[in-house]
Amino acid sequence: MTDDRFDVPARSAEDILATLAPARRLRLVLVGLAGLTGALLTGALWLTEPALPLPTQVAFGLLTLVGTTWAAFAGWALTRRGPLLARDSVVAGWLALTFATGTAVGLAVVTAQRGGLPVALALGGGLVVLAGVVLGRAIRRRRELTLLKRELGGF
Repeated sequence: MTDDRFDVPARSAEDILATLAPARRLRLVLVGLAGLTGALLTGALWLTEPALPLPTQVAFGLLTLVGTTWAAFAGWALTRRGPLLARDSVVAGWLALTFATGTAVGLAVVTAQRGGLPVALALGGGLVVLAGVVLGRAIRRRRELTLLKRELGGF
């Protein structure tokens, strides 16, 4: 039996989730480790260098917060029971868009004082656009999975 909409053999919801779960979990573990590593490194530098200028201390604090947020997100997603139906991807997309926007603003502020604003706007704008595309794809995927869940009668 095949599912005509996708031109693939029909599978149960449990089969689909079992196939996706290991790769998704591995990605979440890697995101959590990267966030935690970044937070620990920038946090250690921030705390061990008290003579840094205030803007550098603020930047280290923000980078530590970003890393901690990604680690917390990964911990949240890894500890959920049952299927997330791409909810984690939507949350990750919003985090990426938020952090990309903050990065773009920071780049613009720093370079406006020193020159090079067009390059900073291009780079920052590119980050924001990329994060927006990722978020849009995650929202569409979540919508598709939610509709599929309804069609299958929930699980």
